[in-house]
Amino acid sequence: MADIEHLEQRFQMIKEFAWKSEELPKYQGENAFSFVDEHYFQAMRHMYARYRLHTIRRELAEQEVNKYRLCYIRDKTSEETMARGYREFSEGRRGIGEWTKALIKNDGKSIRELFTLLFCQLLPAVTDPVTAKLIRENAGLALITGCSKLSEDEKKEAEKWL
Repeated sequence: MADIEHLEQRFQMIKEFAWKSEELPKYQGENAFSFVDEHYFQAMRHMYARYRLHTIRRELAEQEVNKYRLCYIRDKTSEETMARGYREFSEGRRGIGEWTKALIKNDGKSIRELFTLLFCQLLPAVTDPVTAKLIRENAGLALITGCSKLSEDEKKEAEKWL
């Protein structure tokens, strides 16, 4: 809910800049304006110019601003979600080099440490978590135990030892 309120405030700020026919400030940092902000700023600026020239009525202008507000919230939420996903993906990928180097060096690591590096850290970073879990439960435990067909109880027991 707080995110929506934040987006509402940000939209109102962009709307004020558009109404005054000012440019968006070109500052960087946490509150920098993105492509979505610039897009809706330009759209409202154009709409307000049409309103000033009396080519659209006030009711239509208000409806258009409300439509822009809803679309802005949708697009900005989508933009923030994609950015968060990219950050999480980048953080996961960052450790891949370290884990690969540790596997290559293998400075007398135990089977448990190697298993953890390969099947619990490296595979989830390279694939999705569900696939990594299935690979760990099937191929990983088969490598450790030497048995390719383990029951659920045997898998649980083998996981305890690792």
